Amino acid sequence: MVQVTGLWVSNTHQYGTAGVSGCFGLKKICCMETISTVISWIAANLPALSALGAACGFLWTIYQFLLVRGRESAAREFEVFHRLVKELVEPDEKTGVLYIDRQAAVAFELRHFSRYHEFTERLLKSFLHKCEQDQENLGKHAMLLEEMRQTIAFIEKKG
Repeated sequence: MVQVTGLWVSNTHQYGTAGVSGCFGLKKICCMETISTVISWIAANLPALSALGAACGFLWTIYQFLLVRGRESAAREFEVFHRLVKELVEPDEKTGVLYIDRQAAVAFELRHFSRYHEFTERLLKSFLHKCEQDQENLGKHAMLLEEMRQTIAFIEKKG
């Protein structure tokens, strides 16, 4: 028995008393009329399809450009952040001296790196505790300590 439904053909084979629908139960029929309709639609809309293809290519290029720019920006931010952290906690390479004004400026700048706020908060709290323990130089570090407290408060408020 053969039944035709749309583009599908169903073959049902009968062997004895048991009906068997085997692997060959459904076969797809290519309809020349449908193919012809699709080809004529493509031919009629070729200029619009060409423009759509060009627009998709252009948008893909813009997407790739923005993706690369984002990665480059993140890499630059990473480098700058780590350089600032180094300036905060390590003495100057040439003189071996820690400059309080520079450290205070770094403590302020660290608030602009929101991606690293969680780490910055922990770092500043630890460094603040360490500086507060140095009773001998507490007066010298007053500006730095205040800037660290303000940056910590800023990060906690943003948190």
